[in-house]
Amino acid sequence: MLNIGVLASGRGTNLQSIIDACHSGLIHAEVTAVLSDNRDAYALERARSHGINAYHVEAADQRSHEEDLSRLLQENEVTLVVGAG
Repeated sequence: MLNIGVLASGRGTNLQSIIDACHSGLIHAEVTAVLSDNRDAYALERARSHGINAYHVEAADQRSHEEDLSRLLQENEVTLVVGAG
């Protein structure tokens, strides 16, 4: 089974479709983390409402941002990263 990490910055409608596909068995995977650079992204709340780890990732520079993303993806054992708006 795949562990999906979703990068989202908006409402999370694509995220919801992925969650629904996982729950229905359409795809053999689980969303284990949602990450956003937008603290107000509804996708973060949508993730939390499904019991999925949700993170606002903000860093002073690109390198720090990438390191933070990498660390969180590894901590959540993500095997597939999806850009979902």
